[in-house]
Amino acid sequence: MDIIDLFAGVGGFHLALGGGAKCLFSSEIDSNAKKLIILTFLKLLFLAILL
Repeated sequence: MDIIDLFAGVGGFHLALGGGAKCLFSSEIDSNAKKLIILTFLKLLFLAILL
């Protein structure tokens, strides 16, 4: 399933879907939330590559 995550916040909806969805686009206006999303998903991507 492909999704677009509008008003993403800190990415909770995307994380709740787990591996069952591919996020094509994510939108967030708050700069602190954007930083947290980037850090969280880069960390998850890094862990996925290592495992």
